[in-house]
Amino acid sequence: MKPGPPPTPTPLKLLRGNPAKRPINTGEPKPTPAIPSCPAHLSEAAREEWCRITRELDALGLISNLDRAALAIYCDAYARWVETSEKLKQSGLLVKSPTGFPVQSPYLAIVNKTVEQMRAFVGEFGMTPSSRSRIEAAPPADNPAQGSADREDQPSAACAPDPEKLLTAGELAERLNLPESWVRNEERAGRIPGLRAGRYVRFKLGDVERALAERARPEAPNR
Repeated sequence: MKPGPPPTPTPLKLLRGNPAKRPINTGEPKPTPAIPSCPAHLSEAAREEWCRITRELDALGLISNLDRAALAIYCDAYARWVETSEKLKQSGLLVKSPTGFPVQSPYLAIVNKTVEQMRAFVGEFGMTPSSRSRIEAAPPADNPAQGSADREDQPSAACAPDPEKLLTAGELAERLNLPESWVRNEERAGRIPGLRAGRYVRFKLGDVERALAERARPEAPNR
């Protein structure tokens, strides 16, 4: 292996127009663009990031089944970053030591470590502003090998939303692409089902979608 930084992946080099005009390795393996199956061990947050980022990478033709492990590591680090960032907000940057002196929260070290881990992978796939600014992606019609959206093996079933998962009003609004105020008003009026626990309310996507479909069904004419 040659010393120095890792070489730029050929797909990224071609999307950037090969600005350095270095010879392209024509013998490099060219795996078929595809969205790999989502590993079963990933947490919920990691799976959500997997589903989001694989669609974006697939649109540029920058992902294949060979990239499954690298993407899984990135998504796993992303999920730990999300989890520890939430805990860091709760604990604060400083916590009290057993002796009573303020010390840095241990969550901060974990957050910083996961950021380093993610940074090691995002550049490989053109997922940073600096690497993305050097890409000139051709329209799909000009690059038939780009993306895999028309193939029957997409997307992974793991990316399908769970209709039984309890959602907040904000999460439901995001799934329905509607304002959160609409969700809250419809629930108060009894037009969409919600599960109340005191002042909190949660929603099941499947129940709400069935209620909306029922409302959209035309009424039978009176005889």
